Amino acid sequence: MKKYLILFLAITSITCTNDGDLEMVPDGYLSKQQMVELLVDIQLIEGGIIIRKMDHKKFGDDINAYYQETFKKHGLTKESFELNLKYYTDNPEKLEVVYEEVLNELSKLQAESETQRPIKN
Repeated sequence: MKKYLILFLAITSITCTNDGDLEMVPDGYLSKQQMVELLVDIQLIEGGIIIRKMDHKKFGDDINAYYQETFKKHGLTKESFELNLKYYTDNPEKLEVVYEEVLNELSKLQAESETQRPIKN
């Protein structure tokens, strides 16, 4: 029985440590939650571009302005965004956790928008 208890505690501590590693981000990079918030905003921009059928050639300056405002909102530059994106891309297990949260947040926003739409007769 004692062996099983020790084995259980060892597995639990390893599992907890691994989950904690997914949460830890080196200084100078966006935290998981900050990255989630940023990527939600970027996905909303991308969705708007698609819905409006904005041609990148014709509306390139407008599209860039959307991104610049989003970077500014999150205290970033294009370069610092790319650095953060590279960090998370180089750590796919962290990126997967981030994108799961992004999908959850987008689903919540979609549900909220659907409940606010008037019902058609």
